[in-house]
Amino acid sequence: MHVCRIERGWVDTCFWSNGSRVIASAEEVRRLRECCQHVYIDTAKGCAPRENSRQPQSTKHRSATPGVVSKNTIALYQHSHSVLEAVFADARLGGSIDDKAARAIVHDLILSVLADSNALLCLTWLKDKNDSLARKAVNVCILALVFGKAIGIPKAKLHDLGLGALLHDVGMLKIPNALLYKPAPLSTDERNVLERHVLDGSRMLAASRTFSDDVLKIIHAHHEWLDGSGYPQKLKGHAIGLFPRMVSIVSVYEALTRERGYGKPLSPASALRHLYRSRGAQFDARLVDKFISTLGIYPTGCLVKLSNGAIGQIIAVTEQNRLRPSVRIIMDADGRPIKDALIINLADESGLFVKQAMEPEQLPEGLCRADPETQSL
Repeated sequence: MHVCRIERGWVDTCFWSNGSRVIASAEEVRRLRECCQHVYIDTAKGCAPRENSRQPQSTKHRSATPGVVSKNTIALYQHSHSVLEAVFADARLGGSIDDKAARAIVHDLILSVLADSNALLCLTWLKDKNDSLARKAVNVCILALVFGKAIGIPKAKLHDLGLGALLHDVGMLKIPNALLYKPAPLSTDERNVLERHVLDGSRMLAASRTFSDDVLKIIHAHHEWLDGSGYPQKLKGHAIGLFPRMVSIVSVYEALTRERGYGKPLSPASALRHLYRSRGAQFDARLVDKFISTLGIYPTGCLVKLSNGAIGQIIAVTEQNRLRPSVRIIMDADGRPIKDALIINLADESGLFVKQAMEPEQLPEGLCRADPETQSL
């Protein structure tokens, strides 16, 4: 028989179904009776093959599940990264920034973000300490576009925001890799060298005469802090434009959640707490509040413990119900890793909720990373 619903959440039982379940043996009936008194049966669907009983009802159902990233989105992300790698490689050799290629990247990312913000946000979580400058730039661009969409930036202006975010650290191309990837905190002299990337980047783009003032302001001012303690001009408050204030928030968030040579990544939830503590000093308080609201208290990529003891990773957050996201279960309540992607939507599980956020180091290494080939997020 095809059990489509029970009186409690499936994840609170021993079956771990993804919304429905074929019960095909007397033993399974006995175990189901131990879990609940009432079930709902869909007689129109009959019995599916036994080996499919632990899978979603159909391929169609699976593709519609929040958080499962389409092949097209994966291809877009990978293409954006590879194209920007080529753009940066040419610039390192003394060439100018290919603005047409950069604009094409932003154009395609905007279309994807406007269609489904969660899909690309999932992919920004696939990163490690060896990530290239191009991959970091694409991730910052995606975050900025999601942020811009949330606060109502017009589509035409999203192009400038996205382009500035994509190229915000282009001046880093002038910095030696030994300094960029130094596995220890920088000295004062090294910090001074690194900070020159803002002026270098501004000069690189200004020389091409193809970028708008809004884009150039992002490059020049994304390290300015609200209280005047930033660089290079120590601007204060609204003397820092809206777009630079936005990119400063998302670039710090991206850096905090990325493994660096001298520090472990923070969980998305911890990174948001860091931003919140710095609101009004480094960052615009209203923009920080809106960024947190956009990503949710438990943002995409965040590791969480559920109320039943299972461990999962947030893969989709909806504006209507940010406290009840979709979660990819990666470890059951007994600490056993779950190999096959099990995705649950907490909005459909009234008895299940997020109990707490977790840091990556609290889990076995590699357990929380999605497979970039299969994207079983």
